[in-house]
Amino acid sequence: MVSIRNLFVVMIKIIPYILVLILSVGKLFAQTDTFNVSALVKKYNTAKTDDQKMEYCYRIAQQSHYNDTIILFAQKALSLAEKLGNKEIETDSRILIGKVYAIKHDYDKGIEILGKALNLAQAYSLPLLEAKADYELANCYNTKNDQRAALVLYKEALEIYTGLNDLVHTAEVFRQIGVNCNEIGFYEEARKNFEIALNFDRMAHNDLGKALDYAYYAIILTPSFDEPIDNVNEDSLKKAQKYADSIPLLLKDKPISVDVNSAYNMYYMTSTKINLMEYKRSSCTQTEYLKKAERFNRGFNKISKNMGFYEGRIYSDILNAEISMLKGDTIKAVTKIEHLKEKMPDIKWIKNKAMVYKVSSSIYAATRDFERAYNDYNTYVSYKNHYLSSMSKNADFRSDYTLGKEVSRMNEDKKQKEYILNITTTILIFTCVAVLLFTILWRRSSKSAKILAETNHRLSQQRQEIEAQRNLIDQQRAAVEKANVEIYQSISYARHIQQAALPSEETVKSFFPDSFVYYVPKDIVSGDFYYVTQNSGYNIFVLADCTGHGVPGGFLSMLGISAIKDLLKNPEIDILPGIMLDMMREYIKSALSNDEYYINSVDGEDDESFATADGMDMSICAIDIDNHKLRFAGAYQSAYIVREGEIIRLKGDRMPVGRHINEKPNFTTLYFDVMQGDMVYMQSDGIESQIGYTGQKFMTKRLKQFFLDNYLKPCEEQKEIITQIMNDWIFGTIQVDDLSMAGIRIV
Repeated sequence: MVSIRNLFVVMIKIIPYILVLILSVGKLFAQTDTFNVSALVKKYNTAKTDDQKMEYCYRIAQQSHYNDTIILFAQKALSLAEKLGNKEIETDSRILIGKVYAIKHDYDKGIEILGKALNLAQAYSLPLLEAKADYELANCYNTKNDQRAALVLYKEALEIYTGLNDLVHTAEVFRQIGVNCNEIGFYEEARKNFEIALNFDRMAHNDLGKALDYAYYAIILTPSFDEPIDNVNEDSLKKAQKYADSIPLLLKDKPISVDVNSAYNMYYMTSTKINLMEYKRSSCTQTEYLKKAERFNRGFNKISKNMGFYEGRIYSDILNAEISMLKGDTIKAVTKIEHLKEKMPDIKWIKNKAMVYKVSSSIYAATRDFERAYNDYNTYVSYKNHYLSSMSKNADFRSDYTLGKEVSRMNEDKKQKEYILNITTTILIFTCVAVLLFTILWRRSSKSAKILAETNHRLSQQRQEIEAQRNLIDQQRAAVEKANVEIYQSISYARHIQQAALPSEETVKSFFPDSFVYYVPKDIVSGDFYYVTQNSGYNIFVLADCTGHGVPGGFLSMLGISAIKDLLKNPEIDILPGIMLDMMREYIKSALSNDEYYINSVDGEDDESFATADGMDMSICAIDIDNHKLRFAGAYQSAYIVREGEIIRLKGDRMPVGRHINEKPNFTTLYFDVMQGDMVYMQSDGIESQIGYTGQKFMTKRLKQFFLDNYLKPCEEQKEIITQIMNDWIFGTIQVDDLSMAGIRIV
């Protein structure tokens, strides 16, 4: 039997764990309550002040995913905001209400409410809400097929967001413009706008935005459901699959929102299209296709319901009917497609209407009811031609989607003009009444008039100060822009000088007939350089990577080119690459040393002086073509020889040409017997350290794989392949360093 004492000891030990568990559960419930609409509704019902009620109504309207809930609580928030004089919530509540009416396809009502919100934002000087109203109004006009008005409003929103350096919303506007381009058939313009949005989202570290960018980009790359299988591009399909697979990873642990649901929706749509293309191309069996199709469609339908996305649910029902037909359940397929035809008056998207009749034609053809199949196919063609006709109407303003600086003002419709006239009349009447009251009050109280005059005087002084500051800022901006232009012109001229110092392609070919040079500077001028010459019976190739890139690297590269030319000018020099690197090191040390104090501080005692110890990584390859002898030395660089499917590494010394804390007395010269057909590769570390779209570096492993896959191909073709590989790898990211590679075949 367990004694009371033992029970007491056990309880003392477990009490701390119980307390921790209780605190953790309490914290979890507290966090959940913050984002739970039901909890906010309870707080609203128990709120005592109008301020609290307004705040809770506003938060409920922002966080709810149901349109009726948003309208109900946004209207309550609007009434309380007008009563309390809260301009921000008053304006944003109107935007929320207008947006919901647009989602419910009541575009005229949505435009009316959003137009009022836009006027309020401008009157109250609320630039963020003004841009938000512009953006939602643009979405309304776009859905009404008035792309001209939509584009003007998108540009106005873009001008505000870029002025505020709001990267996330700037990306959102570019992304939506890309969506519009895709909808009206401007696919190249859509791709460009999605690329711009992706760059802004990367700068903002916005994973949700990147997921949406990848989703829309994947939609462009996948063909439409009725596109002939011969038109499908294999590379585009693979790229679309890669982007689609990235979406769930970027959305991992993201709280549910309208944008998250939208990204998942497009993920399921893209996956469904890719699955269908694989089935059409016989890349998978019908069973595999149906299994994937049902899984993707379930996800698509669930999210469309959560979003209240009616057209998405129609799209899902069309796919369900087609799946039933492929399963052989024609009765179920006919029932579903006829049910969709009954909903035809409520379907707004012409694409969905066309798909209903296209799938219906296939179903009735499967049941051998060819008359209905023929009639439905004609209806499908009619809708499709109507859609193509609506897209062709937009061709005359296609160039506007390049987002030039000039933004044309949209013409207000009659209802908006009447609204502005009514507001102006009301303000005029109110002003007259106010003047009358002010006159009466002024006669009764001269003191109030004096205070008002002093206030106006102060406001006038402040206005003058603000205008003076604005003028000063404009002058400074103009000076900065002028300086930038002059700097750019100077650097561009420096590039011409640097290019003239490098050997031409004809010069390289004269020493190494079967060779290539891949050379892509990060900036206008480069910190990498290469040089070829002949001396003492050896053809010599030099490749160097100077400290830094851009202008600093360009200075060092010119110093290095000058030094190597002087060094190899002597025809009687013994061509030992290690000794040549020793001499280059002494030259660089001498050129970059200012005084004895610098030399004495190399041991690191003075960090400021030691920080100037710059230099370069370099490799020198000397080849005796007639006797097939190779000599090599490297400073933080290696060379690779590929022979009969094997890679041989010629490893350089781990120290640069310049000052180094672990400096050795001499560089090592390596000797190697080469054979006809051997491929010799030299490269800077920029290629291996380049970060790609996956967030990883290119690394030596991928570089070696390139050598093995391509060393037997002609050098010009190898150059094209490495160029394409690096372009694909850098896509959507930023080049981090100069990229250089040389390939030489032994002949």
